[in-house]
Amino acid sequence: MTLDEMKESLGKSKTAMSTASRTLLDYNLIERVFKKGARRDLYQAKKDLYEKFMKTYVNRWLEALDQQITSLETIRTELNQQDNREVNMSNKINEAIKFHRSLEDVFEQISKYDQ
Repeated sequence: MTLDEMKESLGKSKTAMSTASRTLLDYNLIERVFKKGARRDLYQAKKDLYEKFMKTYVNRWLEALDQQITSLETIRTELNQQDNREVNMSNKINEAIKFHRSLEDVFEQISKYDQ
């Protein structure tokens, strides 16, 4: 696509498209292509763009989930050290940890599948 085609498709300015395309070129996610007779620069996504994006996305989710689980476990430990008056809160924390672990399992499976 040319910058003008991108601009029309995405509803952004040509300046925004130019800046974005330079950034994507720097990250090696798109490339300039040559087409005989074309007077403007053409760009196309790299073939493995989806794979690169998914790996990054999954890894960010796994990092965030790990941080959440660690925080929830710290809270649970602190609650368990109290007089057991916070049993209801502790149960809710346990449910949240279980939920986050199940998300972590899903993203780890996705991560293994992509490799």
